[in-house]
Amino acid sequence: MVVQSVRIQWPCRYDYFFTPASVVCPAAEAIYPTAAEQPFEHGRMIWLKETRVGEFVDENVIFVLYENGQLEKYQDKWMPNEPDSDPTFVPPEGLYQPIRGFGKLWRENKSVRERLGWARTPEQGFEGAWQPAAVESLGGTTYIRALDGEIIVLTGLGAGGSFRWSPLP
Repeated sequence: MVVQSVRIQWPCRYDYFFTPASVVCPAAEAIYPTAAEQPFEHGRMIWLKETRVGEFVDENVIFVLYENGQLEKYQDKWMPNEPDSDPTFVPPEGLYQPIRGFGKLWRENKSVRERLGWARTPEQGFEGAWQPAAVESLGGTTYIRALDGEIIVLTGLGAGGSFRWSPLP
């Protein structure tokens, strides 16, 4: 019996929004939602106006990226008729209380507040990017673009386990 292996280059249907691209094909075209980012003493928050996985669209999403690589996902529940900040939270000199959606999450979620610490700078808006990789099970990989252009790898989204993040190697 003779066995022979053949390697075939199979082109991806979509291109990634970054290079060098992942070896796994993207599941869809990248989207470029309005975004905001704010660095904290022990991590950062990134808000995306919209994310998509297949036909599922999720709006006003806040990702909390902790310095240890853990990731949490929340809905932005701040409404324009609510206060931007709370004067009872007074930051140390040189640091900031987050405002609006980041601030509401930070003030109302003690765990997020204690783990992140105070904001190091005010939040900044930018054009984000979001693109999931093709996977055959839940908890795949998604790529987002940060304020400084860094590509961040999110893993475990959609799975019941822990979510993680890391910079693209």
